[in-house]
Amino acid sequence: MKLFKFFLFGIFLAAFWSCSDLGDPEISGCMTSAACNYDPDATLNDESCVSVDGVCETCVDGTIVDNDANDDEICDISYLTQIQPIFDASCTSCHGGSGSLSLTSYENLMLGNSNNGPVVNAGNGANSLIIQKLRGTAGSQMPMGDCCLNDESIDLIETWIDEGAQDN
Repeated sequence: MKLFKFFLFGIFLAAFWSCSDLGDPEISGCMTSAACNYDPDATLNDESCVSVDGVCETCVDGTIVDNDANDDEICDISYLTQIQPIFDASCTSCHGGSGSLSLTSYENLMLGNSNNGPVVNAGNGANSLIIQKLRGTAGSQMPMGDCCLNDESIDLIETWIDEGAQDN
């Protein structure tokens, strides 16, 4: 009987040992390093790689973002990569948290208010107080002391507002 139990135990051990995977598990994913959804941990290419078109698309956290929402073949302006850097360089030293207008983030900009109403009128850059202040057509021209953003920067901000002042 002992010999029979030993024999069964041996068969169980052999079956268990042969069915277990002693190697590293395969991880399916995109293995092309230039792809938007590249997975550095992938060990098995699953043909899921996607890449930006090189024109208006950008890659954000593994997802392709279409920066031409109206399909007019003109890339939309990105708040995060084009507008906020202007504010960071020229405006947040004064409008960075103190006072009623903070230009440190999209959320703060859109919450911004003045005695004359919101500083951004989405879809209407020319009638947005921030553009009027930057151009010097409504009270003191901003930024104060550093005289003036260049026309290209102001035009970019105005166009972004005209396009709907999107958080992109």
